[in-house]
Amino acid sequence: MASILVLGMGNLLKGDDGLGVHALRALEHEELGADMLELGTSLADCFPALEPYDIVVALDAVAAGGVPGSLYWLSREAFVRKREGLSLHECDLLDALDVAALRGKRPVLHVAGMEPGEMERRALERSRILYDEIDRNKLFHGTVVNEDRSLMNICFVM
Repeated sequence: MASILVLGMGNLLKGDDGLGVHALRALEHEELGADMLELGTSLADCFPALEPYDIVVALDAVAAGGVPGSLYWLSREAFVRKREGLSLHECDLLDALDVAALRGKRPVLHVAGMEPGEMERRALERSRILYDEIDRNKLFHGTVVNEDRSLMNICFVM
């Protein structure tokens, strides 16, 4: 029997980008016959976790231009072909699988994705709230000029 790992990917702080993590949490009490790992965005060093498995199923937001809520099932080949801008995490995941392959392990990748609807709007709202407080409160000092501020990584010192 093939060993299967289901990965929940995404950033919970960035709205719809956390779809994969939320989906994995919704499945945690189901009997799937697979191991589950909430990976979030820590993909760069995940190759050791992938190596023991024959099949890796990544749950993630996939921005393929469809209607929000559209579901996708992509093989590694389709994911690589369509990957330009599909997911914020595809490069790290594919890199981790490549490192595993260099070590003689070649899990088959499938991506189960959902078209996001509000990632950008939510990220803007949340980052605006944080930046407003950093700018208002004398305890904080922003370390990045306004035009270079990130929506995900809020840089400041106290």
